[in-house]
Amino acid sequence: MEAYLETPSRIQYPIQQGESIVGRYQESSRADIQLKLEYGSEHTSREHCMFYNDGHQVMVTDLGSSNGTYVNGDKIEKGKEVPLEHGDRLTLGSFEIDFIDQEILDSKPKPKRGLLGFLFRRK
Repeated sequence: MEAYLETPSRIQYPIQQGESIVGRYQESSRADIQLKLEYGSEHTSREHCMFYNDGHQVMVTDLGSSNGTYVNGDKIEKGKEVPLEHGDRLTLGSFEIDFIDQEILDSKPKPKRGLLGFLFRRK
């Protein structure tokens, strides 16, 4: 499964197959995905949560973070795996990030040319 996390400033972090630990950027962090310094990321733990991508489904697990991991506003318990769906909003401490399933995006029909394209087309 091709999936990634997207920040409000549109930075994208791919979720590789297998396990990926997510945390705030810090030189001593062992996190596979280190969140750049953005508003709210300072409340994210160095090793905040873990994503597991088995190729068909992505799960998230809180690793005992100080400020919690939330999926669509619901706090998840430490150690509990929660399956993710395209468009889920994750909150890591106070940092919000969206889960994107690339396969869902690729399967959506492309938008047709709108009215402006019709009005301003070249003759």
